[in-house]
Amino acid sequence: ENIITPYLSRLEEFCCNPAGDPLGVSLTGDDQVSPKLLQLGKICLEHIQSKTEGKILVFTNQIGSAKAAANYLETIPELAGSIIHYKASEKETHAATLKNDDTKKILVGVGTSLDTGLNLQSCSRLCRLESVWTPGKKEQGDSRVHRPVVSATGDKRKEVFIDTIVANGTIDITKMALLITKTISVEKFKNAGNPHYDQLEVPTMFKMSMENIFSMND
Repeated sequence: ENIITPYLSRLEEFCCNPAGDPLGVSLTGDDQVSPKLLQLGKICLEHIQSKTEGKILVFTNQIGSAKAAANYLETIPELAGSIIHYKASEKETHAATLKNDDTKKILVGVGTSLDTGLNLQSCSRLCRLESVWTPGKKEQGDSRVHRPVVSATGDKRKEVFIDTIVANGTIDITKMALLITKTISVEKFKNAGNPHYDQLEVPTMFKMSMENIFSMND
């Protein structure tokens, strides 16, 4: 698994940013924009236009994917000017801007830089463009929007949303299957004796190998 990790990272980023990879040089027109970015744009636009309380976090695993997402969202007229492309070197500035600037609605960045140490309670939606590997990492990221707002006015958010955008027939499917398998195993262990969890069958754990990736995405 460790041997193929760099290749999996490149493949994952290709699914979000095909035009940024040498293999994507032959792509033209609409093919240069990932279907995952198109879906992200729809989700963000619907969230903003419906006047849903709270702002939006967009998590990626790859730096190139975050850049591609921020650039794409800026091309949508209704969203242009409302995006912050997060950089660790400007951590506190970006967090404060998201919290205090009503014109900034969406923060895009690599999840590992954003899922700890920042107050992101102004957000009510988390969109993952690339899935995480473990249940613990998912829970850590989800807590960015699940954490209640403690203030004099209370938490105005009536609900929070967690979206994971996957591309069918790609590494995304294998990765999500592995995450689901791990999640079921962990939750059954944590909730031993609970009849609701006892009914769940634990799927067979598998390795992230090229053979499995191909077999699950015929």
